[in-house]
Amino acid sequence: MRLRSKMILLFMAVSLIPLAGAVLLVLHVSERSITKQVRDTHQRIGQTSSNLALDYLRSGVVKLETVSLLLGKEIESGAKYISKGQNDQAALTNRLNDIVNPQVDFVDLQYWNTGAIPTQEVAVQQRSDYNGQVASNYLPQQSYQNKVDLDQWLNNRAQVTTNTEQPVIQFDQTSWSNACKAVQNVSGGNSWIGEQAETSNVGLAIAVSTPVRVQGEVLGALVAHLSVAPIQPLLASAGGEGRWVALRDGSGSLIAASGPEMAGEVEETVLPTGYRAWNVVVREPKSSVYAPLAEVRQQAWIWLGVGAGLALLLALMVSAHLVRPISTLTLAAEAMRQGDMSARSAIRRPDEIGRLASAFDQMAEALQALDHAKNEFLSHVSHELRTPLTSMQLSVANLLDGTVGRPSEEQSRALARIRSDVDRLIRMVNELLDIARIEAGKVSLRKIDVDLSQVTRDCVERLDGMAKQRGVTLSIQANGPVKRTCDSERLQQVILNLVDNAIKFTPPGGTVSVRVEGGRISVRDTGIGIPPDQLDRIFEPFHQVPQSDGSKHAGAGLGLAIARKLVALHGGTLSATSVPGNGSEFSVELP
Repeated sequence: MRLRSKMILLFMAVSLIPLAGAVLLVLHVSERSITKQVRDTHQRIGQTSSNLALDYLRSGVVKLETVSLLLGKEIESGAKYISKGQNDQAALTNRLNDIVNPQVDFVDLQYWNTGAIPTQEVAVQQRSDYNGQVASNYLPQQSYQNKVDLDQWLNNRAQVTTNTEQPVIQFDQTSWSNACKAVQNVSGGNSWIGEQAETSNVGLAIAVSTPVRVQGEVLGALVAHLSVAPIQPLLASAGGEGRWVALRDGSGSLIAASGPEMAGEVEETVLPTGYRAWNVVVREPKSSVYAPLAEVRQQAWIWLGVGAGLALLLALMVSAHLVRPISTLTLAAEAMRQGDMSARSAIRRPDEIGRLASAFDQMAEALQALDHAKNEFLSHVSHELRTPLTSMQLSVANLLDGTVGRPSEEQSRALARIRSDVDRLIRMVNELLDIARIEAGKVSLRKIDVDLSQVTRDCVERLDGMAKQRGVTLSIQANGPVKRTCDSERLQQVILNLVDNAIKFTPPGGTVSVRVEGGRISVRDTGIGIPPDQLDRIFEPFHQVPQSDGSKHAGAGLGLAIARKLVALHGGTLSATSVPGNGSEFSVELP
């Protein structure tokens, strides 16, 4: 991974980890706060719903007790529908209807005689036309803010007594008996409310009963069913819009609800009412409950995204400020490695990077001066060596030609070796002079319009004998003339060097193929190839690729370096590709 990428990642991590942690903390705190708020709201709704429902039941008991008091007084006063012990059931039924008029939420009303004589009972007609009056019209004035056990409230009700002595009214017995709870539980003088809702002809209802006293003595029970329908609007008003509130008895059966049961993903709270095992259930859709959290989460992620964008922008700016000069130094060093000793960083900064760049430029100047001195030295030495070497070459040629006497066979072999060594030294000196002139900028090209195909063909013909001598097949493919403006002599020097190297590094039986196509001249061989780690170094001056036994080929290692510099002077490029064991290919690209 590059330094700039590492710096950006580090900067982003340092910037975003705390920001992400803060976002997660805010979301966690928000979720806990919203959850607590919802629970508190449900607690308040549950308490309000319990109070409203129980107040409605209390109001029903109060009305029933009022009816009981009036009925007791009627019995004591010897009403007109009582005649010498004869029962006028129809008259008493009408009278009970008159007493409870206007009708409250009683589904039915029944009187039971619980004295020593056989039980008697009479009922008002059941309210098939029940119209579901709103229960709030019948609630007592007192507001029960604190939960009071309804059983305790019933036990504490004041006993209704009268002093008038009147005979007990007796009626015909029907379906109920003294054994039912509605009758039995008021024998002690206290009112009673049922534990579960019962089904009536107008829906669910709760059984309630209260004692009927005559002359201070409990002689009967007044039993009614109180409709739970008015509880529904009470629960709806307490729950508000979007919530479902239900009242359940101890067995889990539904007594009343604010509407159709809410399903799906809901937040539910179950709260006791304080009466028997009844409870209130409050439900709310999670989508509604956590809508504020979703909005907070969306805002948090937006801010996190904005923070990430700003962090990335700052990371790019900081990394560019730090990495760009390092990249400039790297490019300058690479240019120097490729032989351009004039490369400089040109960085002027007062910080540590600026001081590093200044030191680099000073080092580059020193290296350039040293390289200049080296080139001057090589040029001078090469020039001084060239004259005696040329003289030696001519002398050896004269000796081999027999100008000063015919040498023996052994002397001829020695002179041939001397001539080969002298030729190699002269070629090395020429190469040293060439590279010294090129690097000193003293080489000028004499460009003319030339045919690349013909120039390449001439070079191949000159080396064909050498190829045959080494058992290598040399071929050329050039389709028609290719015109370019070049220095013909220098271009031949490049091509000869490439073809000569290809023949030299190709074993007997191999092939060397030269191809001219457009401004591209490629030389491909089937030789030993070049290791991948050496491809970038073969164009360096004096560098030779080591052989498998550690030895090096004869030569100074300047041919490819000179070839690349000459091609660069033409505005072209020289590149190489190779697969070890499968040969190499050198390509010259000319504009």
